Amino acid sequence: PGVNAMLICTPDLICRGAAVTGDNDAKYPAGTIRKLPAETEKSPQVRAVLEERQQVDGRRWGAFVANEYGLFANVSAPLSRDGATKAWVIAAVELQNLSKITQELSSRFGTHAFILDGDGSILADQRLASPDALKNGILPLTPLANFGDPVLAGYEARKPEAEFSTQRTRDIEVAEIQ
Repeated sequence: PGVNAMLICTPDLICRGAAVTGDNDAKYPAGTIRKLPAETEKSPQVRAVLEERQQVDGRRWGAFVANEYGLFANVSAPLSRDGATKAWVIAAVELQNLSKITQELSSRFGTHAFILDGDGSILADQRLASPDALKNGILPLTPLANFGDPVLAGYEARKPEAEFSTQRTRDIEVAEIQ
């Protein structure tokens, strides 16, 4: 599991990059890496997001994108030369892939790894990694209180670990939940 698409977009709204296909079809079997040639972005919604992105410095998480392929999280960061932003790199990942990563971490370290959206909703969890999760009503962006997981239900009573350097864990909190 990993990034599903990586793009470089310039201020003139020309984007190029690569994407990994998820579904089998006649042209691209699952797992095929497709080159996305440089072309001007046509979608008015994406153009608006790219234009807005030009007004913001630093790394930025974008709004979730839902399409026929799934629900995607995306992050962008500026590419600069001589102090001036020349383009942005944008990475998109399907939320089920994030959940597969948490499943692997949970298994590898004998713990319960998960990723939360800033407002207390579940973004990625090992239960969401199941191919039948959506069919069984296990949905990303569900509030913690409604997710039905005893570990996540105890999240509000967590004890953040103080020994982790805030410089190394910028947007990450390590905590113990009983």
